[in-house]
Amino acid sequence: MKKVLLILITLISVCAHAQTYKISQLAGTKWMLCVGDTSRVKRVWEFSDKTLKTSTLFKNINRSHTFTYKYYLSISETEVFSTDLIGKGTTGGYIVLQKKDGIECMKIENLTDSTLKVVIEASKETNRNGNSSAIFTLKRIR
Repeated sequence: MKKVLLILITLISVCAHAQTYKISQLAGTKWMLCVGDTSRVKRVWEFSDKTLKTSTLFKNINRSHTFTYKYYLSISETEVFSTDLIGKGTTGGYIVLQKKDGIECMKIENLTDSTLKVVIEASKETNRNGNSSAIFTLKRIR
């Protein structure tokens, strides 16, 4: 009986810590990545309800790169991008991006009106090389 009670308490605790976000909290927002020398390089993420546009401006050479990715929210990590969830996967704790060479699944650690913090877990292959997760903190600019 004690084991069953302990298992139930553990499950409830894990579920209580799982955060779920809505796509409406991201759609129409614009964020600036707070890493490195922002006086030389500015990185911006802009969300719609179906796409994430990332822009990088290299101020010292006046050049920029912009990429647009289709995305949806998921309640769990995934290794397969489901195109039928674009615009329909509207709640979850993970941002799932469709990239040219596959997918990227980012865990939303924190989302407030002013801050977005995501974690990208290193792949098993990358972890063998000694790399760890990447944590990105962004400040809302719109």
